[in-house]
Amino acid sequence: MKAIYFLTAALLLTPATTLAQETKVRTGSGPNGSATQTTTIDKEAGTVDRNTVVTRASDGATASRDVNRTKTDTGSTVTVDATNFQGETRSAERVRTRTENGSTMTGSGTTFDGRSYGVSGERARTDNGYTASQRVTNSDGGTIASRDVVATRENGRVNRQVTTDRPQRERPQRSSRRARGGQ
Repeated sequence: MKAIYFLTAALLLTPATTLAQETKVRTGSGPNGSATQTTTIDKEAGTVDRNTVVTRASDGATASRDVNRTKTDTGSTVTVDATNFQGETRSAERVRTRTENGSTMTGSGTTFDGRSYGVSGERARTDNGYTASQRVTNSDGGTIASRDVVATRENGRVNRQVTTDRPQRERPQRSSRRARGGQ
């Protein structure tokens, strides 16, 4: 009975900001390596921080990614910093601003090989769905890729038209999990 009173008293004396923050740690491992992901959510401050570290089994090399989202009075800001197994870094920042019927987004980043890019986009609600667009530009302002979406809802069904424009690159053929003996 004393333990219950002690626990209750400890909870009552704990500052509200401590209770508003929640941290979750997920871990996993397999034949190729292991990973740990730590997510901290602070509802009162309006922040979410997610840090992921992957360790390669063959040589112990690590790669990491840190994502921070902060709620603002007008929307949110997201920053991403990552380091690959070779020690190269990349970063990005996005600022989303709420509008009367949707939101706008602007941002920039740097790739692992040091190239800079910019992003912009907008999303708007319509009477029966939404429209969205996003553009990625290089350091000279030229469009690298674009994506436009028009979604409509009629008779309980959603119809999405997606138009993309980006250079096609050749990707290696991947075998299916079943072909490799998986399930």
